[in-house]
Amino acid sequence: MVYFSFHGRRTARAEAASARAPERAAPLRWRSAFRSTFAGLVRRRALALHDAARIVREAEARMSGREYAGPSGDALERAARSRCVAYDRALVALDRDLGVRLVTADRHVPAAFPSTTVALDGFAGVAP
Repeated sequence: MVYFSFHGRRTARAEAASARAPERAAPLRWRSAFRSTFAGLVRRRALALHDAARIVREAEARMSGREYAGPSGDALERAARSRCVAYDRALVALDRDLGVRLVTADRHVPAAFPSTTVALDGFAGVAP
């Protein structure tokens, strides 16, 4: 979501991936991670506070109806068996429940769960 909302080095890859598979889903906790990213951009003065607030509101509206609680037990179990954090495991568990693969820019998640995740670069067909 960040790559769609704030232009950066991965924006083209995210747009290419979205063209290939436009639907999105996320665990409810995505909002916290998203806000944290934009708070950091405001602190670094890369973005004005009013712009960050607008971007967050727009992203929340786009994700309305696409947020899921996800299976906490499965996420904890998967986190314990991998080096990934519980939030990443929640993404993997949710996407497995939805019958889709997780597309992520985090290189550690596809390495830990190659059968259920795919790297953004590979999915988008854009060279890293």
